[in-house]
Amino acid sequence: MLLDVYSDETFVDNRYIGIGCLFVPHNKKYKLYKKLSNYRCLNTDSKKWVWNFDECNNFCKEERHKNNNCEIHHTELSKNSSYSRKEISKKWINLLMSNNKHDQKMIYFKILYIDLEKLDKNFFGEKDVQTNIYQRFFRTIVVGGLNYFFSNKVEIGHIYHDKADAKEQHDFFSWHLGNFIKNDLKRVKIMNKKISFLDSDHKKYLNHSEEIVVDSHFIQFIDLILGTVSQTLFNPSSDVEKIKLSTIIYPLVKELIKNPHDYDNALNYVQKQDISIFPKNQPSSVKDLDEKFRDSRGEFHRNILLKKPKILQKNQSLDKWLKK
Repeated sequence: MLLDVYSDETFVDNRYIGIGCLFVPHNKKYKLYKKLSNYRCLNTDSKKWVWNFDECNNFCKEERHKNNNCEIHHTELSKNSSYSRKEISKKWINLLMSNNKHDQKMIYFKILYIDLEKLDKNFFGEKDVQTNIYQRFFRTIVVGGLNYFFSNKVEIGHIYHDKADAKEQHDFFSWHLGNFIKNDLKRVKIMNKKISFLDSDHKKYLNHSEEIVVDSHFIQFIDLILGTVSQTLFNPSSDVEKIKLSTIIYPLVKELIKNPHDYDNALNYVQKQDISIFPKNQPSSVKDLDEKFRDSRGEFHRNILLKKPKILQKNQSLDKWLKK
């Protein structure tokens, strides 16, 4: 199987580093991209999006078309956001839920939260400590996803990461993972060992090849999934738009936390999606840390008190937020 990996990060309450990876098989890639891009058309009579306004046959106003061509970024989503950003974000999260309910096998993601309060930073060197921590766990989440989601031989075309100056300039980050995969994972072949850093704003690439616009959309998609899952687990924001999205994804997050290995679950997430936290217990030494890395069931845990997202207005129906 040939696939690409798309990744992003978030920080939650100055305690957790969240890493999200989206694994996109090439035989599903264009279909998934078309669904994401077509949801930019908010005309109820149309299901097709075109990039150039002059080619739009939906009686669309130019300003509206321009607004629909926005970057989807969870941190920028708020009650003051444009109607376009709110609606497209909702449609993308509903796409995830529909994919699972119908077992379409298009969306594979793995999310890991690193609990910094339980890690001794001295275990990760003296220079670029935070990036060193991230690098170590980034390798863990990519390798873990490959092993959990795909049992046969895998060929990785590219590994993409949202642009981040600290990681691009780090001595080892861009090439360490590729070398590790090439040397230690015999059933995995990697075509491009170096991580590619990609801006999530696809508009910067509209004059380039369509392929890079496609890839930028997947960076936006994993950003939105990671941000919405983080809101559902930790409730870091009181913004109504972020809460609305967490309300949509809550049933999936609840099952991934409470019943991660339920093969009969109607949401069909086993070996397709995963959420975990590391570590369960504080490592006492570098050796102990390495041992905890290998304890995949014990130290990568899901011990968190999950609360249903609060609805800000009493007796307000969820139907207005959910795709029927």
